[in-house]
Amino acid sequence: SGTDDDLGDSLRDDDGFLASLPTDLLLRFGELVRDFTDAATNTGRIIIDELFLPLAKKSIPPINAGGIAGGLKYVHKGLFCKFVIDEYGVYGGNEFAAKSAKHDLRGIDLYMNLCMRGLVRLLHFPLAVIVRWRGFTVLVMCVLPLSSDTIVYGSADGARSVHNKCTDVAAQLEVAAKHLNVKGHDVVARGSIMRVVKEHLHTCGDVEVHRSRVDRRYYMLDLHRIMPPSMPVSTIKGGFLYRLLRPEFVRRCATPLCSDAFSVWARSSDQAFAEHNAEVRAASRQLEGTVVVAFAHALTNRYVLLLRRRLRVAAELDAERRFAHLVPASTCTSTPLSTSSSSVPLASGNGRATDEDNLDDVIDADNAILLLHRVGINVRFIGLVRHALCDAEPKPADGSPSAQRQAADDATGTTTTTAAAAAAATATAPYDVGFVTKATSTTATVYQLPTASA
Repeated sequence: SGTDDDLGDSLRDDDGFLASLPTDLLLRFGELVRDFTDAATNTGRIIIDELFLPLAKKSIPPINAGGIAGGLKYVHKGLFCKFVIDEYGVYGGNEFAAKSAKHDLRGIDLYMNLCMRGLVRLLHFPLAVIVRWRGFTVLVMCVLPLSSDTIVYGSADGARSVHNKCTDVAAQLEVAAKHLNVKGHDVVARGSIMRVVKEHLHTCGDVEVHRSRVDRRYYMLDLHRIMPPSMPVSTIKGGFLYRLLRPEFVRRCATPLCSDAFSVWARSSDQAFAEHNAEVRAASRQLEGTVVVAFAHALTNRYVLLLRRRLRVAAELDAERRFAHLVPASTCTSTPLSTSSSSVPLASGNGRATDEDNLDDVIDADNAILLLHRVGINVRFIGLVRHALCDAEPKPADGSPSAQRQAADDATGTTTTTAAAAAAATATAPYDVGFVTKATSTTATVYQLPTASA
């Protein structure tokens, strides 16, 4: 079992919000989170273990909490649990339904970051954790003092009714949408027969904001579709529910994108629906084409640059060892240098380690997913990245070995001795390569690889 700690946009304390809180309050909050996580993990395991038991034998029976996309619902000892399985076949499989739980936590994370930075106020969120056990996923949250008639924004009944009752909440969510680059749009209530009722929302239509009658606070729920969907694929069922664009990419888009694109929630009119869909299609094509290609070429260029430097230095040291008998012992100051990825990063001409020097740390296998996410590429596009890397494979560059050595010396500010240069040219010839970059310089700059310290 486990909790989900890879949300792509982890909580930050850029404005010192957490640092300003009293130490004893932070300690008590930490203890609360640990107790909640332990209780949630145990409850989630029990629910999963009892999945195939008859209803009468289950120690935690499911409840009818409405909705068809959230899976089975349970309430136990102050915990509200969503067993995210594809009960009604809307996702096309349990593994795809489980993705919605992670999107829910990511949505909470995005809005909490805005609240911590002071950009959005009024909103509160439940403690939540994902429990994975025996191949199943349960989203566990604390029970909130809410009911079906406390909703003030969004829809809790599949668009039969849509709410936008509080101007303060609407204004705050509009501010949040601008920071997330999410487009506001009209959502039509489909339970009205006599007249068309629609509300302008800056979130997905099935988000819920409630005002509790107990503590008078506003609570925001069901954030799994805050980010816009990717361009749909005809062979993938219900992809708009879980194949979402990453927030890092959405923020960089020139046009705000609609969270409800390609779904009935955005069908306020045929013209608006077509416009929302066209904008998301254009963004998806940019991601799958320009951004992926720029990322692949930047990764290839930086990796080969590092490899060139390592091989060149190693060849020079090998040449010095081979010709050491011709040089007085007092002048031999070289130290053998390992070319493995675990060695100390090589320093550039100014004596400082550059981004390229630390590239082996950046593209380590453990950081590969993080590196993709930083530039807004979903892991499901890893095949496109590999294809673009194949297109970016190096080819021999024109020019004599001496010209190539001179170019390398000019770039690093070093001078190569004749003996060392002869050995270096032989060792590095297969890696002295050129590239044909397909992406424009502007795009490559916007989507440049993050540094090791990012």
